[in-house]
Amino acid sequence: MSRILAVVEWLDIVVIYGWEDAAEIMNTNPVKVESVGYIIYKDDKKLILRHGAGDNGEGNPHTIIPMGCVENIKYVSGFTSAPPEETFGPLSDSPA
Repeated sequence: MSRILAVVEWLDIVVIYGWEDAAEIMNTNPVKVESVGYIIYKDDKKLILRHGAGDNGEGNPHTIIPMGCVENIKYVSGFTSAPPEETFGPLSDSPA
């Protein structure tokens, strides 16, 4: 399997537990997250990162990120075993 190492910047959901007045939470925003891993799948709906990869093609753990949450993808040079075009079709540096 081709592997592309990347840093993915994305917005995560925030859940607030407890009884809160709407005015008290209006300034709460999604949390910006940076996740590092191998992109093993990407389409217009989701991106799958594998955080650890063995030489047998298996890996663990995985994060599935909705593309609507992705703000930026930074590819790490020197850690790509195949050109991005051969793995996924054209990949851009920012979400579609």
